[in-house]
Amino acid sequence: MTEYRSKIGGFIGASGSEIANALNTGAGANTVALGIDWKPADEVVLCDNEFPANVIPWLGLRRRGVDVRLIPTRKNGDARAFEAGALAANARGRRVVGFVRRRLPSRLSRLAAAAHEAGALLCVDAIQGLGVFPLDVQALGVDALYAGAGKWMLGLHGPHFCT
Repeated sequence: MTEYRSKIGGFIGASGSEIANALNTGAGANTVALGIDWKPADEVVLCDNEFPANVIPWLGLRRRGVDVRLIPTRKNGDARAFEAGALAANARGRRVVGFVRRRLPSRLSRLAAAAHEAGALLCVDAIQGLGVFPLDVQALGVDALYAGAGKWMLGLHGPHFCT
């Protein structure tokens, strides 16, 4: 298991000790959402076009007094994009967890910078793009990432992880 986690960590720019196995990507989201020491009035900012499995773990934090908001995304060609400016504009000066998926590494870097400037964490569901582009979570400033090997990595659908 240690070698397995080390190989995954090496692939995404993390150490093996930062890798946890997860049942699926939704379980990875739950692990991250429930692993943060939330305070009342903390907030989560999500883009408004997320998959339900990526939203429900965060919505559950409302019962802990966390303000979970969906912010509008804008048209960017055929894709809808969650931009760094939208994250920064919606931070409201409290701790924010910006959550994104399917983003190019250059966009992740800008989102991480905007999140960190607001005192926030950047959490990424990478299952839709992992394997398409190189990904280094430390270099990009990604605070938490969850994914699996069953999409672009052409792996089995079972192995999932979070960091």
